[in-house]
Amino acid sequence: MPKKRQIPFLFEQKLADGRSVWHWKPSKRLRVAGFTNQKLGNDHAQAVAQAVQLNAQVAAWQGSGDDRPNTLAPRIAPPRIVRFGELVDRYQRSEEWANLKKNTQREYGTRLRQLEHWAQDGMLAVRSIDKALVRDLRAALMKQSTYKTGAVLRVLRMLLNWAMSENIVSQNATAKVTIPEPPARRTMMGPHIREAIREAAVELDLFDVALAIDLAFWTLQRQGDVMGMGRMAWRQITPPPDADPRHVAQLVDARGRMMGFRLIQQKTGTEIDAPMPPMLHAEVTAAMRRGGFGWVFPHPEKPEQPMPTWMFQRRFRAARDAASAVAIMREQPELAEAIDEVQYRDLRRTGMVFYRDAGAQTEWVTALSGHAVIGKKTILDVYMPGNTPAAIACVATGLRHMERIREQEALG
Repeated sequence: MPKKRQIPFLFEQKLADGRSVWHWKPSKRLRVAGFTNQKLGNDHAQAVAQAVQLNAQVAAWQGSGDDRPNTLAPRIAPPRIVRFGELVDRYQRSEEWANLKKNTQREYGTRLRQLEHWAQDGMLAVRSIDKALVRDLRAALMKQSTYKTGAVLRVLRMLLNWAMSENIVSQNATAKVTIPEPPARRTMMGPHIREAIREAAVELDLFDVALAIDLAFWTLQRQGDVMGMGRMAWRQITPPPDADPRHVAQLVDARGRMMGFRLIQQKTGTEIDAPMPPMLHAEVTAAMRRGGFGWVFPHPEKPEQPMPTWMFQRRFRAARDAASAVAIMREQPELAEAIDEVQYRDLRRTGMVFYRDAGAQTEWVTALSGHAVIGKKTILDVYMPGNTPAAIACVATGLRHMERIREQEALG
């Protein structure tokens, strides 16, 4: 292939982001003859091929001996306009999309549908998206919520980065637009709130909601991992030799077994053991038997599948709203307000604080929750198996603390 400078009329334009765009720029004589500037894109090989073709047309015109303006000089077709809807479709058929986890695909899918609606139902040309348009989008989203603003703009930035890699756009219009981060959520689901929602769930025959509250609190797992609990993960845990016998004794049931879940977390891939308090063993086993396919939380209409997270969220909100209504009826407005503020995800944070206050060491809590060793994923988190003795110690410490609280309450 000829070198860059060996191609007549081929010029390189350096962009601010370091990328190059190629142009074919005819001389003044050729412009008078009807040839015009042509933007050839940022693929050098394709630009060279197009420039050679144009130069061949120039040579053919010059060889004809006709000095009249060449009004029929062939033009290279401008780049085809890619609409936003087409971009989304191409991205969702790409290898990059296929490599995403299912939960991530669901979240991105929601945000992409919202963006398509914004982008004139997908008809907006991708190359028309500029910083002003993105800033207008940000301003509109901020009137709704900081969380939604961040979620939508992060997906738009990711999509436009992919579009750059596919040579659909030359720069990312979100690059210098600040994406807001919502404030860290600190809401706790205290014992009175948990009990109120559990009671309301039972009244509504939402027994799965009541059990899911207990499992998230004691295991410190995210909602997706709780919904994925089933017979394949439920097992008898053999205490390792270095497990404290006092902790083991706290967790064995009347049959002398320590039961729990061995999970590989969906978000991080971390493997953890989550021992269960003995008073929940029978309830977990009964839940798996009811569905017939071994899921603790089976889909109500398709018991061979676990319950989708969106469906559980609806059921949890129904129980929460009912609990709030009961508190209002009992003239407990402060409790009702506290109930209205909680979300199911608050149980993970609530459980961690409970274990800390119970006296559990930090490494015990993180062994159960699956958090990284030193705040970010390290080589240890990749290759070391879950710390089962630490998880046992964590749950046992929390269970003994709960027993002490109930003993004190009984004494008045």
